Amino acid sequence: MLFRNERVENSTHQNLIMVRTGDQSLHREWLREGHLRNFDILISYYGTIAGRFQEEADYYHEERGPKYPSLARLLIENSELLSRYAFIAMPDDDLRASTQAWYYVFEICKKFRLDLAQPSVTGHYYWPCVAQQTGKLLRFGNFVEIMTPVFSCSCLETMAPFFKESVSGFGLDHLWGHLLTQPQHKLAIIDAVSVHHTRPPKTGILYDALKSQGVNAEAEDAYIRSKFQIPQTSYLEYMSIPLDLRAQVLGDIPLDSFNSSSIHGIERLYWHTAKAKQIAARLQKEELVVGDYQDRVKRSRIELEEANKQLNTVIEELGSGANAPAILQH
Repeated sequence: MLFRNERVENSTHQNLIMVRTGDQSLHREWLREGHLRNFDILISYYGTIAGRFQEEADYYHEERGPKYPSLARLLIENSELLSRYAFIAMPDDDLRASTQAWYYVFEICKKFRLDLAQPSVTGHYYWPCVAQQTGKLLRFGNFVEIMTPVFSCSCLETMAPFFKESVSGFGLDHLWGHLLTQPQHKLAIIDAVSVHHTRPPKTGILYDALKSQGVNAEAEDAYIRSKFQIPQTSYLEYMSIPLDLRAQVLGDIPLDSFNSSSIHGIERLYWHTAKAKQIAARLQKEELVVGDYQDRVKRSRIELEEANKQLNTVIEELGSGANAPAILQH
């Protein structure tokens, strides 16, 4: 059963953190700067001490067992959470992060209208692509890890029924990127904000319990890839937003007065720039080949011209103040 603290009834927060916690959970660090909180917290405790974290939780729940099957049951039994909040994060409890870090994660998700995202990771990680990259605000790609996903509630409503497919959670992250219809615009790793993973992957009480039950994480990953016909592709980065735009997004400009349509314009600007660069690079390569490839070169030139037209349209919409990046010209 889900316990609701009285204070949550008066909360105006648009965001929720759902965390499965053990006795050594680091979630209290996330709550220290109370004046910066733009989220409520649901604590689902898997330990043995009744009421362990109940007083500090906005929602409190106790259940033994692995992370994603438990969270799936919680969402089925409390579906109103999906309509109450705009974004729901599901971090592991061994992540070191500040209240401010979570504040910015949720603000970036809102301003870029993301469906699935995560903060970048320092310390221990399983997939190298989630490590924090310098010089970037965020990266649009095809992958967000199970360690700390942030879902829009519309996306979570689609993805949650698949949580039961993997007891360990392995393979779900590949499935999310596979099912998301527009990862180029809606799925991102946020490099402007990082969380520190304090434990090596596949360690801790929950993973020990999985081993004792004979659950093989790699086998579950392979099962999901096979069942949903997910190709064995590497991480793909479609485009990135440079960190020098951080001031425009999160810096001295008050967040509540920021024009979110401007961010959408900047997103489109860099998207079309990246597309123009990609086509131009392909064109350069194809021009080295003669004969049968002349038609392909001609088509590439047409595509490049159209991409540059779209780019110029976005620049005009943003106005003369836009700092448009240089693109390859032919």
